[in-house]
Amino acid sequence: MKKIFFFIIIFITNQLAAQNLYDQKWLFDKYILVDFSSEPPILSLETPSPWLGPGDFTTSICNGYGELQFYSGGCFVGNRLHEVMENGEDINAPFSYTGWCGYGDIPIVQSNTILPFPSDSMRYLLFNLDMEAPPPSITFFLPYHLYYHLIDMTGDGGLGAVIEKKKVAVDDYLARGHLSAVRHANGQDWWVVVPKFDSNCYYIIPVTDTGVGTPLLQCLGKLFPGEHDGGGQSSFSPDETKYARVEPNYGLAMMNFDAASGQFSNPIELTYPTDYLFAHGVCFSGNSRYLYVTAITKVHQFDTEAADIQTSRQLVGEIDPDTLAQGQGALALAKLGPNGKIYIVTPGLHRYISSLERPNCPGALCDFQAHKIMLPANNFAGINNLPHFRVPVQTYDCEAVGTGEAEVAKEVNISPNPANDFTLLATPGSGSLDIYAPEGKFLERRTFAAGETRLPLALRPGLYFLRFCFETGETAVKKLLIQRQ
Repeated sequence: MKKIFFFIIIFITNQLAAQNLYDQKWLFDKYILVDFSSEPPILSLETPSPWLGPGDFTTSICNGYGELQFYSGGCFVGNRLHEVMENGEDINAPFSYTGWCGYGDIPIVQSNTILPFPSDSMRYLLFNLDMEAPPPSITFFLPYHLYYHLIDMTGDGGLGAVIEKKKVAVDDYLARGHLSAVRHANGQDWWVVVPKFDSNCYYIIPVTDTGVGTPLLQCLGKLFPGEHDGGGQSSFSPDETKYARVEPNYGLAMMNFDAASGQFSNPIELTYPTDYLFAHGVCFSGNSRYLYVTAITKVHQFDTEAADIQTSRQLVGEIDPDTLAQGQGALALAKLGPNGKIYIVTPGLHRYISSLERPNCPGALCDFQAHKIMLPANNFAGINNLPHFRVPVQTYDCEAVGTGEAEVAKEVNISPNPANDFTLLATPGSGSLDIYAPEGKFLERRTFAAGETRLPLALRPGLYFLRFCFETGETAVKKLLIQRQ
C-alpha cells in the first residue's frame, strides 16, 4: 500500500510539473527556436511567412504543456504558424510604426513580457512598452505607456485572438526596458514591475483573476538617471524574494521583495569593475543564492547569503575580445533556463550563446562556458523575457568536473595527487591556471605550458580546485589535495 501511495505522489508531482512548461520553448530573432524538452536543448529554424519577422527582442510563450502559443516584440502578435494573430496588429503607439516596427519590434531590451491569465489556462496577458517621441529635454525616444492586451487561445480555431487591445496599465514616462514580472505569494496571481524614468521609483502592478489592477508606486534605493539608460537588465530571483537591476552607465542595485504585499525593501548598491559601458545583464541562480552580472568581457558572481554581499564578488568568467571567431561576441543579457542553466547572449549580430552550466555552485565551479551553443542562424541581442514559472531542479555535484569540460579534462593529469610542496601538471596545451578554495573563492593565478609543468605549492593542507583555461578557449576543472608530511 505504501508503494502504491508513493507512486501516486510521484505521478501527481510529474503531472503538475508538466502543466507549468510555459517557458519550454524560446523563439529568437530569425525564427530560431530553442526547445528545452531535452538536454542539450534542441535547436531549429521555424518556417516563417516571407514578410513577417519576430524582431530582435521577441518574447514567446508556450501553454502549460510546452507547446508554442504565440510571441511578440511589441509591434504585433504572431501566432504559432508565424502569421499575425487575429486582431494582433497595431499594439503599440503610432510613433513606433514610423520606422522601428518595420523590423518586427521596438529596440528596447525587456520591453515586453507575457503571463498566463490567473485561473484561465486559455487566456494570456501580453504587456509591452510603447515608444513615443521624447520631450524637448530628452534626446532619444522614450516609453510613455505600459500597454496590456488580453489574448484568448480559443479564438481563430485555436490559433488565438487578441480580444482586448492597448489597455493602459501605466501612463507615465518609463525607463527604457526593465519590464519584469514575478509570481504572487499565493501561487496564482502576478506582480508586474516597471521602473519610472529618471528616478528610483517603481510601478508595481497586481494581476489577479479579475484582471490588471491599479499600479502602486514605490520609491527607494539607488537613483537610475534616465538619459543614458536602456542597456541593462532587471531580474527577480526564482524564490520571489530578491530583485536586481543593472545599467552599464549607472551600476547595480539589489532589493528584497515581498511577493505577498508587492513591496520592495532593504535596497543596497553593489559595485563591480568594468571598462565597457554598453550592455550588461543580471540573473539569479536557480537556488536564488547567487547573483550574476555580465559586463561585456566578464561575468561576476555575488553571494546574496554572505554577511557582506559586496566582498563576496568573484570573477567567474572572462573572454578575450581579441580572440573571438566570426559569429562569436561579448556578454550581455542573461536568462535562467528551465533546465537550470543560465544562458548569455551577445549585443549585436552573433551566432553563439554562452552559458553558466552549474550556476548554483560558488566561484568558478559555476562552470562558465564561452560560446557554448552555436545557433542555426544569427541572433541580434535578444532573449526571452518571461518570469520564473518554476524553480529548476538540479542534482549536479558542485565538486564534479563541469559538463562542458569532460573531453579536455581527460587529457589533463596532476601527479602526485595528493601532493606535498609541489605537483606536476601534464596538459595538451598552454594557458592560465586559477586556483580556488573549496567554497569557490579565487586564490591565485599561474600559467602552464604544453607538456609538463612543475607547480610549486605554498598552500595550506586541504582540498583545492584547479581551473585550466587553455589558449584554445577550452577549460577543465580538477581537484588537488594537499597533504603535509
